Order: sequence, then C-alpha cells, then structure tokens
Amino acid sequence: MLYAALLYCSRLWPLRIRQLSMWVLLPGSLMAQTLPIDSSRLLITAITISGNERTRPAVILRELTFSEGDTLLRERLWQQFSASRNNLLNTGLFHEATLSLQPASHCLCGTVHIEVIERWYIIPVPAISLYDRNFNVWWVEHRRDLRWLQWGLRFYYKNLSGHNDELRLTALTGFQQQFALQYRLPQLDPERRHLLRIYAAYSRSKRLAYGLQDNRELIFQDIDHYQRTFFSANMDYQWRPAFNHRYMFTIGLRRYAITDTVATLNPDYAGDSATVLFYPYVAFTYERDFRDVVAYPLKGNYQELSLMRLGLGFSDNLSGWIMQFTASAYPCWRRWYAAGLIRMRISVPADLPYLLQRGIGYGSDYVSGYEYYAINGTALGIAKFALRRPLLEWQLPTSPNNVLTRGARLPFLIYTKAFVESGYVWQKPQAPGNELSNRLLLSAGLGADIVLFYDTSLRLNYAINCKREHGLFVHYTTYF
Repeated sequence: MLYAALLYCSRLWPLRIRQLSMWVLLPGSLMAQTLPIDSSRLLITAITISGNERTRPAVILRELTFSEGDTLLRERLWQQFSASRNNLLNTGLFHEATLSLQPASHCLCGTVHIEVIERWYIIPVPAISLYDRNFNVWWVEHRRDLRWLQWGLRFYYKNLSGHNDELRLTALTGFQQQFALQYRLPQLDPERRHLLRIYAAYSRSKRLAYGLQDNRELIFQDIDHYQRTFFSANMDYQWRPAFNHRYMFTIGLRRYAITDTVATLNPDYAGDSATVLFYPYVAFTYERDFRDVVAYPLKGNYQELSLMRLGLGFSDNLSGWIMQFTASAYPCWRRWYAAGLIRMRISVPADLPYLLQRGIGYGSDYVSGYEYYAINGTALGIAKFALRRPLLEWQLPTSPNNVLTRGARLPFLIYTKAFVESGYVWQKPQAPGNELSNRLLLSAGLGADIVLFYDTSLRLNYAINCKREHGLFVHYTTYF
C-alpha cells in the first residue's frame, strides 16, 4: 500500500523524483536507494509572459503545446517551442513571439519565458477594393475604369476585450454598396475551446453579371435603378478540441432580389424566372490544420471538409446540397519548398439557380492563365503544384515608438517559383458557346510570391494555358 501511494504521489510532484537521491519503501523493510538522474528530460516549473499589454495570459497559454508542470524531452524542446510560436503568430494578435528557457542550477527543471509584441488592434482603413473577379479583369477588360471599384471604410477592432475577440465593420460604395457587421465573441469556456461568431451583411448594385457568353461575363447596368439587393446573416459555433482540429457549425439565411429586367435576360438567374431567392441554410465544416504559418505556409499540411444544406423545407424556394473538400501539403528539401493543392466541389441538384453555380474564375478557385474566363457548373476539381525557393528574406526593423509596429521586425520575403495547374468544371447541359466547361484546363508558368506583414501576400504568375494564351496575372490576399 505504501509503495502504491508513493507512486501516486510521484505523479503529483514530478520534481521530487528527479532529485539526486530518494527514499523507496519496500514491503517489509525501509531502505535508501540512489536513482540515476534522467538528464534527457526537463521539468517546466513555471511559464512567464511579458509584452501582453491587452492580451490575457490565458489566451497565450492556450496556444502552447506544453503547460506548467509538464516534463519535456530535451531533444524535442526546440520543436515544442517552434510549434508554440507558430500557434501564437497564427492567432493574428502578435508581430513577434519569442520563447526562451531559463534553466535552474541543477538543470533538471526550468522556467519558460514568452515575450510577445502585440499588433495595433484598432485599425480604421480607407478601403478600395475590386468588384471584378480578379485584378486582371479590371486592369485589361474594364480598362482600369474607376467605376468598377468600391471605396469606403473598413474598421477592425481586434482583441477587443483581450480575449481574442474581434469586431469588423464595413461600409463601401461605388460599383456596389456594401455594409457588413461581424463580431467574434470571446471564448466561451476556461479551456477556450468554444467560440461564437455573428455576421450580417447588406449590399445592392446597379450593375451585375447576369450570364456568360464564350466564358465571359455579360454585364447589365442601369444608373437609375438597383438591379440586385442581397442580405445575409449567420451565426457560427466553433469547437477547437485540439491545436490542429476545428469543427464549425453554421446556421444562416440569404435573400437575393433582382429586377424583372434581369429575370428576363436570364430566367435561371434566381431560378424559374423568379425575382426573389430566399433560403435558410445550415453547414458543417471540419478543418485539420498542421501548417506552420497560415498566411504563407512552407511546411505542414491542411485538410478541410464542408457540407452545406440549402433550404430547410420552410419559407424558402430552394433545396439542395453543396459539398467541398480541400487538401494541401507543403513538403520541403533544404531551401526548396513545394506546395500542392487539391480541391473538389459538387452541388446537387444540377439545376441550381445561376447565381449559385460558381466554378473556376471566382475568388481562390482559379487556374493561372484563365483569369479572363468565368467557367460555371455544378461540380469542379482543381489541382495545383508549385516548387518555390527563397530569393530574398529580410526583416524590416521598426522604431519602438511606432504605435503600429512597436519595434517589431516585419517580414519582407520574396520566393521565386515554377508551377503547373489544372482544373475541370462539369456542367450539364453545357451552355452554348461556353467551350471551357466539361474540358480539362491546363497551365504552367513561372512566378514570384511577395510576403508582407499583416498577413498580406502578392502573387505574380506568368502562365500559358491550353489555348496558348499567356500573360502576367496578379493575385493578392490581405488582412484588410
């Protein structure tokens, strides 16, 4: 009994079993025994944090792969620190995060110190954005016409209460008027595994793309009347049981309203010549994320599976499903970094309204070299591979007196790359004149990626497609 009790106590006080000697009680006798020191392990006796003027310590501790009282293998200490640092940076709360070890005199235990440099959390940004599908369409086809821009203000208040909550407000005018509100609530439990997000948006436009001809968008505009209004609201519940796994459940509703003119030009725009399309929906998304840096990963892998139900059987005129799977991997060999991506999406039934049939050419669903084309359908597949090598890796020093950067060293990275990409969009029946549907799309080329601070990246791709068309194509992502 005494021996079992001693084993139980050794789990409660692991520091005691790492002393130079200890007493062991054996049945029927009492004797002293000297045990060897396990120098391959290190006990974390304390974790200290500095630099977190607003962020609560619990938010930082949640992102660590270890906790106070854990015993770590020395040979894996660097991997633990590196993974924890990436987790902290991926929150978007910090410019920099540094983890250091302060060992005790006997080297069997130590204190971990974390120093962070917080970002500037209140950001009112004068905003200019494209209504077009991508930069090249606006620059070439619409001749850099300012009427195709949206301008206004985006207001971000990140880490509002210090619990990694966030408020976003958007007010844009121009080609399309848009107003949006989003608030991500603080984590709902002490372990910070549960989270809620609410979102609402309203937009209206006097111009819209109502159809395709030769895989080019057909535009209708009327300077006196709004041709489409759109309202959306949803609530997300997220459960993050572990660092690299996230489950998200969404419930929401959407309402589109178009004019009789648009319904006449394309009776399938909202379905069955309707001028109003309203439907609630529910969605489930699972993410498995082992990327090192989310903004521009160089190592790791990522998988996402989502399933959306359109229409719940009451007060709606739509019923369907949208399923999507995405997988990416980032192997590396010394200073060569590869990136591979596969994405598949299918919508059922095949006769969903036109505005829900989005294929290649929208957002991140593009194949380089086909930026000027829009290829719609009810199913798509995309596969990409790129081999990258760093050309310039520079840390831009900033002044400690700068309220935005607070003395952080901001990254400025340039990677050269060679890539091949492919895609396929299934459409039945195939729309006359849109020859790129139901056809394998291939492209290849060279390019460069420029990575900046605040999760901003600029991708320059010089590509040639299967129609022997070639050119320079620009894509960018930004926190703003």
